Amino acid sequence: MRRLVQAAVLVSLLVAPVAAVAGALAYDRAGLGSGRPAQAAQLAPFHEDAPPPGVDVKRRLTTDELYRKARLQRSGRGKVTALDGAPSAAAAPSGTPAIPMLTQHVEPSCTGTGTDGNRVQVVYARAEGLADRLPEVEALIRGEVATVDDVFAVSSDATGGGRRVRWVSDSSCRVVIQRVSLPRGALGSSLDATFDALRAAGLTAPDRKYLVFSEGASICGVGEMYPDTSRVGNYNDGHAPDGLLTRIDQACWSNPTYHSVAAHELVHTLGGVLESAPHPSAAGHCTDESDLMCYDDDGAGPVVMRQVCPLDQEMLLDCKKDDYFHTSPSAGSFLALNWNTADSSFLDVVAPLGLPAREPTALTVRVSGTSPATVTGTLTRSGGGAVAGAPVSVRTRPYGSSTWTLRAGLTTNGSGSVSYAVTPSSPLYVELSYVGDSVRAAATSPTVLVRVPTTTTAAAAAGSTTTLTGTVLNPVTRRGLAGLPVTLRVRWAGSATWSTVTTALRTDVSGRVVYRYATARPGTFAFSHPGSTTTLGSGSSGVLVRVPTKLTMTVRAGRPNLITGRLTSWSGTAMRSAAVTLQYRYAGTSTWRSGTTYRTSSTGYVSVRLQPRRAVYYRWVYQGTSTTHLSSTSAAGYVRY
Repeated sequence: MRRLVQAAVLVSLLVAPVAAVAGALAYDRAGLGSGRPAQAAQLAPFHEDAPPPGVDVKRRLTTDELYRKARLQRSGRGKVTALDGAPSAAAAPSGTPAIPMLTQHVEPSCTGTGTDGNRVQVVYARAEGLADRLPEVEALIRGEVATVDDVFAVSSDATGGGRRVRWVSDSSCRVVIQRVSLPRGALGSSLDATFDALRAAGLTAPDRKYLVFSEGASICGVGEMYPDTSRVGNYNDGHAPDGLLTRIDQACWSNPTYHSVAAHELVHTLGGVLESAPHPSAAGHCTDESDLMCYDDDGAGPVVMRQVCPLDQEMLLDCKKDDYFHTSPSAGSFLALNWNTADSSFLDVVAPLGLPAREPTALTVRVSGTSPATVTGTLTRSGGGAVAGAPVSVRTRPYGSSTWTLRAGLTTNGSGSVSYAVTPSSPLYVELSYVGDSVRAAATSPTVLVRVPTTTTAAAAAGSTTTLTGTVLNPVTRRGLAGLPVTLRVRWAGSATWSTVTTALRTDVSGRVVYRYATARPGTFAFSHPGSTTTLGSGSSGVLVRVPTKLTMTVRAGRPNLITGRLTSWSGTAMRSAAVTLQYRYAGTSTWRSGTTYRTSSTGYVSVRLQPRRAVYYRWVYQGTSTTHLSSTSAAGYVRY
């Protein structure tokens, strides 16, 4: 039972040593079956799970809200109308089936007198101080009872068998709903108090299981179970001193698009899922998804959920037919050697439904774009052709997590496609699913990873050694991304070709990389992140690195004075034919004025003879170029007149 593809997380039974949990209900079963472990003769302790987001089990729903949740609407006294327009009488199962393989609810089994033998009693329970709403909600409860039968009918058909619940019913095969009034507070959060009150109200017959629809607003659901593996005389099969109880609070009565809480809790009372099953969870469930009884019930590990069945199996029993329900298990298998809930005497054996094979479908998926990324799914028939107007759900889970979250419900367009936009601040898995219908089979897309977009920047600090700094950012959070590979490339001045300088860089905790370059040659440098398992690649714009220059000044006094300069690169290489300007300022002033511009010789020298008429300072100035060299200015030289 997928925690994140369901309308409610079930609160159910933990199959564990009873001594491990203080206050657990237990019964002394000494003498009721020789050779069994004492633990099998004790009720397993209760285990209560938190409800999923969006389901507030502590909120009491109005009757109208309950009907809307069940996708039903009241249209007059004694009548209920499904939202799809299908009418039904209050005395008959209401609404359309939640299981996509069916177009209508299955017919119930009407064997025996309706009260003979082992049977399941449907109960409506309210505590003192709460209104008795049974006349108003009876149709809802009957609809959920019909859904429970649907679950067993379709699940058993998958193994060539037929099963229906043996309900307590009247002479016309109409399920009897027993009304129970409990003391004030009996439907609070104390499950011991609830079950003590139910037993005090007479719900104790060992040949009954009690499916209790409660007006409580504290939990989702819970069911009793004995951890008994015996195939004969199993305590869960009417051999306990009292009938086994369930409790389903009103917020979880109906979940038409996901699964039946009532069916889940009833399976517990039938004896599923045993802790010795091939794929047990930590607390009385199983690990094969999708399955009515399978989910990560403690969230703490070491249980690892496995997606081994289609999503349309979420509403059905034992998707691999090897843990707790099979109408004809193979010899030597776990269910042939241990307790099998399909053999319960609380179920009638009937003819299989013989459901026709459904047309296979395929759901493809692709990711395009970055911020946002668009996940596009396309649903097609087996022979080609789009499936239009079909419901497709979107679920996601963070990278490194096993927890899925239902994000959206979409409908395919005329081309069979749906689109979902996402801008992840961290890497995210996305999966699309179609649950199918009575004609077409379910389909699940491959899981795709939406990687985090990145932005890479570059900066340079010039000098004899240029410091190049790159940064890889998450554009959504504007935070640096650590531990990512970065490549530095260069396009040398005068060339159109990029070459790799290094691929050995990795971002630090701030998302930065630093590379120092002895600046002997001009070029344009760029950082790039090639992408990783969880991030998309990106590249910086180029940053121009020009060669630093040095300009010297010498003055040789004379008449005239010889003023000489030499221009070299920072490493000392002479710069020939470069334009340098002689600037001057008179002693006692601060303003430099430009004089004549000269060209350096092949050795980088430039000289001029001058005889000023007043004291003056001279200096050489090189303006640099826009593509290759940085500017430089010599020291000032003083000349007397």
